[in-house]
Amino acid sequence: MARTTKYVKFKFPISAYQPDALRAGYSERELRAEYSRLRDVAEKRLKRLEASEFAESQTVRYNKGRFKTLADISSTGELTHLMTDMARFLTAELSTVTGQRSYRRKSVESLREGGLTGVTTKNFGQVTRVLDWASGFKEYDPSELMRMLSAYAEAGISLQDVYNNLRELYEQWIQTHEVVPREDWDE
Repeated sequence: MARTTKYVKFKFPISAYQPDALRAGYSERELRAEYSRLRDVAEKRLKRLEASEFAESQTVRYNKGRFKTLADISSTGELTHLMTDMARFLTAELSTVTGQRSYRRKSVESLREGGLTGVTTKNFGQVTRVLDWASGFKEYDPSELMRMLSAYAEAGISLQDVYNNLRELYEQWIQTHEVVPREDWDE
């Protein structure tokens, strides 16, 4: 389980936020009260993230709409599993705007150290979308893709153009290891 946080006060010991422990140690009434309270906190965090520059983050995409209202929960088993997921979300660094900013800053530094010098905090979301999308290619090689993205960034080709034309560029890069911008790009 993730670490506890000073911002969320859990009613039960953090180690108890596992389905079996919750079912064995607490009444359904206690579970429902705690779930409702924590759901309010989780929904507020998600709204803050959605209102920030991290609205398209994987954290928001994965957790948006995930935590049902009590009326929509059909069993104690579902309730305990949702509580486990919610506790994991609430203790995760990426569940807050501050945590997202810290992660982005560290990731940008790491990518730059790895040679992708064109990555900034402004285009980080776009870079991660490119990398996520490209990971679906069967011939995807992370180190080759990083070198390709660095070469295109150094050549002044925008990441949006790379994103829009990634399959073609990646296939060209694998064959030639050359940066050849298309003539019809709007730069």
